[in-house]
Amino acid sequence: MKDRLIIGSRGSRLAIAQSEIVKTLLLSHFPSLQIEIQKIQTSGDKLHTEKIYKFGGKGVFVKEIEEALLSNSIDLAVHSMKDVPTDIPPALEIASILKREDASDAFLSVTYERLEDMPKGSRIGSSSLRRHVQILERNPNVDVCDLRGNVDTRLKKLDNDEYDAIILATAGLNRLGLRARIQSHFSVETFTPAIGQGAMGVECRSDDIAIKKIVQCLHHEPTALCVAAERAVNQVLKGDCHSPIGAYAYIAHAQLHLHAMVGSLDGKIILNTYQCGDVSDAVMLGELAAKQLLKDGAATLLRE
Repeated sequence: MKDRLIIGSRGSRLAIAQSEIVKTLLLSHFPSLQIEIQKIQTSGDKLHTEKIYKFGGKGVFVKEIEEALLSNSIDLAVHSMKDVPTDIPPALEIASILKREDASDAFLSVTYERLEDMPKGSRIGSSSLRRHVQILERNPNVDVCDLRGNVDTRLKKLDNDEYDAIILATAGLNRLGLRARIQSHFSVETFTPAIGQGAMGVECRSDDIAIKKIVQCLHHEPTALCVAAERAVNQVLKGDCHSPIGAYAYIAHAQLHLHAMVGSLDGKIILNTYQCGDVSDAVMLGELAAKQLLKDGAATLLRE
């Protein structure tokens, strides 16, 4: 077994915190391991003032890290699964998916308790079109303004009154010890999360058997099945970061339950579907959900 590992990570405080979680878990199983975290700046981090869809989609947060894996500069990478494109380079694989954190979105404001409380003309920050359409569905009177940057940058903009409210992933706030900043949570069943939200994945080279064996101790199969169902939705819909698509799966009573949505940019049309079936059919359920959305008119909305 290898005695030294290098983890590749984005340089944000949240990304490092997530890599530290993986490091701590690995050391609990393999105390003699020497583990280093190497910061890698991605395209998405460099162009933090631009809209994501203008420079290449979600892969902008993983491309440089995957290049480091392929060049053997690092041994493994820790990603938020919502940042991982459905198409992964053939020489790489997600070898382990950790147990999911809270997948919900959180409402943060200095003034308001809930999105529904915000009066006409209030400014709410979000860089996600998925959130954008669901915000407008709930409160069509607010102005949804683009918001980029890491969690600390976004919170600073909120505190400086650049926005009346912002929406962030609950999982990231929890991992940074910022739960107290949350005013309220959105239900995962009525405000559909991003695909893979709340889940962390460990990526490595497909032929690196030693690393794959080491990281297997981190794997949580129920989470992996749920994420597989959600990613299947995106695969069929051919979505990317500028697509207003959401999906969330969970397992209850030995069944996998999947909610998925596609919305129009003005929030006036939200297509929803629900699928339920055996956990072994996770990918098929995701494909069925996507096909139902397409049948209901999702292709027209996505062309917007």
